Amino acid sequence: GKAESRAKNNHGNYYDAQVADFALFLGRRKLAAEALRGAEEKRIARQIEADGRQPLELARTQSFSYSVFNLNALVELATLGSRLGIDLWHYRAPGGGSLRAALDFLLPFALGEKPWPYPQIKSFNPQGMIGPLLAAAAAFHDQRYAAAAETLGGDDHQAELLLLKAALAPGPEQTTPAARPAPQH
Repeated sequence: GKAESRAKNNHGNYYDAQVADFALFLGRRKLAAEALRGAEEKRIARQIEADGRQPLELARTQSFSYSVFNLNALVELATLGSRLGIDLWHYRAPGGGSLRAALDFLLPFALGEKPWPYPQIKSFNPQGMIGPLLAAAAAFHDQRYAAAAETLGGDDHQAELLLLKAALAPGPEQTTPAARPAPQH
């Protein structure tokens, strides 16, 4: 586990997501917040270029698959961060990298608008983008991402379930006690 925490690619992201998720489940909000605050510089800034490329994932033989897999981990971190008032969704690294840049980089390839120019030795599965797109639609209030998720989902009812999940997900004000208004007497 300690080696995974130091990993610079998706391994490290999933380690942090698991730590934050388990810590929240156990009520250890301070531990979760530490893992999530570290994601800005340690994960987003080091892994996403200003144009949205994820170089560590693009170097792999299944570069699209791993770029999407890594994005899923980063989106999980951002979603967990929202529960604690930590906004990874809008974080922009000093070098310009951000979650939105990573989404926008992958989106035209996922939609088939551009051919994927990097190695991808196994099947190209753009449906892996559905979850991150729906989460981004909610986080950025951008229907373009929801429409892209629907396009990728086609007739698959899984997309409908993800849309429902996104619509029903509690916002930070519903999960963070500090954000709730004090009761009026």
